[in-house]
Amino acid sequence: FDGQRSTVDVLIRNDDVAGATFTPTTLNVLEGDQVSYAVTLKSEPQANVTISRDGQSLTFTANNWDKAQTMTFAAPEDDAQQGPQAVQLDHTVSSGDAGYDGLTPDKVSVLVVDNDTPGVLLSSTVVDVAEGGKTGAYAVNLTSPPSAPVTVAFVGGGQLAVEPGTLTFNSSNW
Repeated sequence: FDGQRSTVDVLIRNDDVAGATFTPTTLNVLEGDQVSYAVTLKSEPQANVTISRDGQSLTFTANNWDKAQTMTFAAPEDDAQQGPQAVQLDHTVSSGDAGYDGLTPDKVSVLVVDNDTPGVLLSSTVVDVAEGGKTGAYAVNLTSPPSAPVTVAFVGGGQLAVEPGTLTFNSSNW
């Protein structure tokens, strides 16, 4: 510099976009059971926002828009051996905030695992962890009661350690 001032124009972009976040976005559930997922908004609304699905409604305000609320999905039970069924959960959004009213959020994908055939069910196929000793978890179940003990082994590797290394199921804890 030689003592002169320079001017820099700065453009500030507003990254507050109307939207809903579902966590997780993919779920696995055993036929006859239920599973839950969290819902938050992506930005502070100017009016209350209601997100609904199948008779359930969540209301978000300027005070709680970033606080997770829970919705559940109950997988119907049947006696048919039809294998896994993929379900897409649609949500409706209504609000006095024009950015949110009528918004079509992403769907939540649910895999309903048939409990009439033997198999292993993982509560989720995605576990989000960070470096530095952070942990994540998922549930493991069998899809039907076994006639003898069943051991499921888990393999980590690289930067991933899995604990416990095995789980054993029987007819009372399947």
